Amino acid sequence: MSNEPWEQEIDSLKTQLSQFKELFLNQIAAKDYDSIKSDGLVDILKEASTLARRAEAQNDPDIDAIVQSVYELHKDGVDFAHGPADVFEYMPSFAHDDDASIVRDRHRTIGQGVMDSFFQFMAAYIKRKPDGSLPNPTPSPWKKARQPHPKTTPLSRFRRPFPVSANDETPLAQTIYQARCEIYGHNIHSPIKMEMSSGSSCLAIIGAGGWKNRDPKVTLYFLDELAENPLHDGEHFTPQLREPATEVVLDEGRKLLFVGDSDRVKSYCWEKDEEGKPFSPVHTLRSKKHDGPLAVHSNGRILRAGKGSALVWNIDDLETHREHNKIGEGQYDTSDTWRDEDARIEPSPGSQPHLTVDFPDPNFAIGTWHLHQPSGHMFCSESEINTTKWGCVEMDLQAGGRIVRRFLGHAGTVNQFSTSEADPNVVLTACDDGFVRMYDIRRSLPILTFDVEGQASRCYSALLTHPDGIPTVFTGGTRSEQVKVWDVRARRVVYELSSGNTAVQAMAWDTQHSTLYAATECMYIDRFGRTVGYRPAEKPNYREYTDEPSEKASDDESIGKSDDAEEGHEDAADDDEMEEGEDDDEMEEGEEEEEDAMEEGAQALEDDEDQMYQDASDDDEEDGDDYNQRRWPRKAHHGENFYGRVYDAAANMFC
Repeated sequence: MSNEPWEQEIDSLKTQLSQFKELFLNQIAAKDYDSIKSDGLVDILKEASTLARRAEAQNDPDIDAIVQSVYELHKDGVDFAHGPADVFEYMPSFAHDDDASIVRDRHRTIGQGVMDSFFQFMAAYIKRKPDGSLPNPTPSPWKKARQPHPKTTPLSRFRRPFPVSANDETPLAQTIYQARCEIYGHNIHSPIKMEMSSGSSCLAIIGAGGWKNRDPKVTLYFLDELAENPLHDGEHFTPQLREPATEVVLDEGRKLLFVGDSDRVKSYCWEKDEEGKPFSPVHTLRSKKHDGPLAVHSNGRILRAGKGSALVWNIDDLETHREHNKIGEGQYDTSDTWRDEDARIEPSPGSQPHLTVDFPDPNFAIGTWHLHQPSGHMFCSESEINTTKWGCVEMDLQAGGRIVRRFLGHAGTVNQFSTSEADPNVVLTACDDGFVRMYDIRRSLPILTFDVEGQASRCYSALLTHPDGIPTVFTGGTRSEQVKVWDVRARRVVYELSSGNTAVQAMAWDTQHSTLYAATECMYIDRFGRTVGYRPAEKPNYREYTDEPSEKASDDESIGKSDDAEEGHEDAADDDEMEEGEDDDEMEEGEEEEEDAMEEGAQALEDDEDQMYQDASDDDEEDGDDYNQRRWPRKAHHGENFYGRVYDAAANMFC
């Protein structure tokens, strides 16, 4: 029998969860779909989160046991939601404190490709206009009146103006918040992971290439060179592994690049050798049964995680290929590969680890981790591939893998952690459930939750940075195909950047050069690099977009627009997909006056910008009939006129 009050609450919630499961399955079996209330599951998980939050606020002596019990209940509920019952494809947030602690994009859209497909499928049932044509589902075109500065990139789309945290006293932050940037792109192989060195001297992208993407590929960019010439190409090479690498880490001090496949890790020196050749092989490590992430610790050790344990090598004590052609005892089977017969696969079995750290839980399998420099601890997420768990913890490897704290609220695998030197007590997580969460590492529940993908897709990457001391979050969209900039203090989206119709797989912030890097994957090319699913492109009229917005939208322009949209045609795209009862669009007292003033300021910039956009329109007109040869993905999230430039990458990109 449970004695403590919190134990009784947990037992009560477990009972409610069991009853929900039984009722839900019975209703599915009876095909009584009208009676299904899936939100009941979310309510139970929210109550459990409230119990943990209350216990932390009261410094309950049983807090560790309470958090563990809440996690187990969360896991039980999430497993049911994602299991055969299929309650949710993407779970709603259930760990935020209140409505103020969950930050949504007020103007998120369903997506142009989805809207086009819907209208085509439902054409027979949609009321037509008097002339017999269908209503136009196209979101409203980009308007330059929203651009806050003459040097703002036209590949940005700003939200309704509001007082942001950056100002003239914070010039770097203001530059970022006004999107005063240039966007450059480099074609890359299908990206798997991206990593930047601790000193921001270089950045590595591992990917898959060659025939049917069976070869491991690495591209290394030297960031000082890239800052001087953004078009400078990276250094490309093929590691001598038997399959594409899945993990990468850089050792800034030793100038070493470590890449690992499922059973080995190889290192390469990124400095040129005596013969002037880069990427000379240095180490081979044997990591059989440990195929998890890599990390270089400040004490000169490299680690690789696996299920139930982590392997540790002392880098300076390892054999090198400079001294030995073959490293390790025994034979390594190079024939067990899908690579071509003539592929170069180095046959060394590799050095054995110097130490194995056994975790208290032998089934704990790490999917990704991140070194927290101030404490030396690792932020770790559990791998859903090797387990059915959705855990996220802070681990002390020096203490044998002891769990220091468990972070609650994730309904999917955490894909990336991000920390900032300006605030060592905060960590950001990007999760498969489409949310980005910000935690105070002294607490188990998120202090802010960012709804990045609107329960429609996964989020692979998010970054926390502090330009001029102002907390700022970058998030990468997969289905939404963009990068968003969030003002943490204002709890708003400032704008989004085009990714050229590609899904953002990874991002990195270079503090030294104040540059954001992203590795993106094009979903509209096949494994041979051929484009698929394209239609003829529609030519935007940039001259038209510089006109004043009409006071009242026509019937076809108002499709999908919120009733309380205040800016006519301009907000047709920005205001659809608002949730019922959501009051994010309601203006606070005095906000309307501030918006008017900011709109007037933006309007005053138009005379300076007119020539720039006039030139863009003239360039398109000079293309003449050539524009008819251009193509656009049918399922692209944005239409051709969503941004101030027509940009489709049609390739995997590093930008």
